[in-house]
Amino acid sequence: MRLSVIIPHWPIHPDVEPLLDRCVKSLSGHDELVVVVNDGIGFAAAVNLGLRTARGDFMAVVSNDTVWRHGNLLDMCVPGAVTSPKLNDAIQDFWGCFFVVPRDVYVKVGPLDERFGLAYYEDNDYVRRLGKA
Repeated sequence: MRLSVIIPHWPIHPDVEPLLDRCVKSLSGHDELVVVVNDGIGFAAAVNLGLRTARGDFMAVVSNDTVWRHGNLLDMCVPGAVTSPKLNDAIQDFWGCFFVVPRDVYVKVGPLDERFGLAYYEDNDYVRRLGKA
């Protein structure tokens, strides 16, 4: 089992670079790290570019300001299921800023819809499409 981590990175301010560094250093257990610089192309387009580039059996999409604190990323790799961790002590079924998708599920559901603009609703749409699939 190979895990690819995709980090869409939008360097809109100098303060964002240390966040990306902290995010990358917090992650372990992956076989491949893909950082996609989002120069205004939008969240969905950056994530989709990373998903197309990734070679893993599982692909984790992680926002550049996220820090992984506990556990092993490989525990998030569940065949046939998209998983999201508990974030900031809150649990919900899907977080657009951090999720792990098996390659076969991604192939079935397809990429995020880029028509929603720079960062609005594409994660809600994706979880709806996942549910239908």
